[in-house]
Amino acid sequence: LSARSVEGNVTHTLSLLADQIDSISFNSKNINVRSISIDGNNSKSFEVTKNKLIIPLDRDYNLDDLLTVSVEYDAQPKLGCFFVQPDSVYPEKHFQAWTQGEQMHNQHWVPLYDYPNDKSTFECILTVDTPYVAISNGALMDVKRSEGKRTFHWSESAPMVSYLISFVVGDYREVKDHSSSVPVSYWVYPEHDRDDAMRSFGLTPEMLTVFNEYIGFPYPYEKYDQIIIEDFMWGGMENITLSHMTDRTMHTESAQPNHSSEWLVAHELAHQWFGDLL
Repeated sequence: LSARSVEGNVTHTLSLLADQIDSISFNSKNINVRSISIDGNNSKSFEVTKNKLIIPLDRDYNLDDLLTVSVEYDAQPKLGCFFVQPDSVYPEKHFQAWTQGEQMHNQHWVPLYDYPNDKSTFECILTVDTPYVAISNGALMDVKRSEGKRTFHWSESAPMVSYLISFVVGDYREVKDHSSSVPVSYWVYPEHDRDDAMRSFGLTPEMLTVFNEYIGFPYPYEKYDQIIIEDFMWGGMENITLSHMTDRTMHTESAQPNHSSEWLVAHELAHQWFGDLL
């Protein structure tokens, strides 16, 4: 986190929509590409432009062919992925990394097709130093521990647009709530207790029930998490299954009569059915 950098390997599995495809391109801004493989074979031929990663293919691919492209890379993003850490002015800040993909900013930290006219399923495997946790879209599949690090494996099975891909890394405690439809969790700072989390987010299960009935279509994802982040530029962001919330959402009991988070919680939850169509 202190290096404000990302190192990764992204693998895209593509089903082609036309014949005679001889190259593939991804949106990629200020990303250093280390290596590329196509269907498991190393490729030394690629071009990096200001906004694109262009990869020639070793043969023509045709309609309905499956193609797997892996890119090993590193980046120090200025947009899309943000790093927070204490400083001399704000020594109490938390160490964090978090994404903000909307509008089309995830291409600053990972090469991908970053336009909202296509959808894909998504897996995210994040390795972070202990005691940090890494939270992302979808269901938590596995956590592995090794030599002071932890690797979190998240998987979202419902196709989604690229700007809703998200993750947060930081020192958090998980507060689980009870819902009749899906698992619900609130990710808050270690200094917060369950009462603090419930004061801000505790109506979420009731809102899920109301929206399920009013919309007439049940909440369509594996879980619903809400996580507070520091220095967030918005009130909230409706990433699929993982809404990012400003940490100003948290408030004391004495502030409750004049400071309510309920409107923000309801707003971000409603987006889960419609994205930004509404």
